[in-house]
Amino acid sequence: MNVPRERLKKDIGTRIYALRAGKQLTQAELTDRISTRMGESVSEGQVGRWEKGENLPAVDVLLALAAELETSLEELVMGQESFADRVEQLVMARLDLRIKRIEKHVGLSSP
Repeated sequence: MNVPRERLKKDIGTRIYALRAGKQLTQAELTDRISTRMGESVSEGQVGRWEKGENLPAVDVLLALAAELETSLEELVMGQESFADRVEQLVMARLDLRIKRIEKHVGLSSP
């Protein structure tokens, strides 16, 4: 997949912002968490520039961001669920279907 660099910066920035906001973290809180995880300083200004799509985080920072935002690197960079997430959803859907069939068979569910 060949995405122009400027679009990639914007897309990653949007995802960083959305995930951070979804966790109700301020930029300062995310900065502290990333800095602690990496053992080196990341500034609040850097987070702001990433979210605005002005800069791209380095790979090691992307890994720390993904961990702190509880997402996969694939989701953060490409906006796609990881393969493991997709498999988990499929397994859960199949389990739900089987549970409903069993409930129906033993008369636990309403018709």
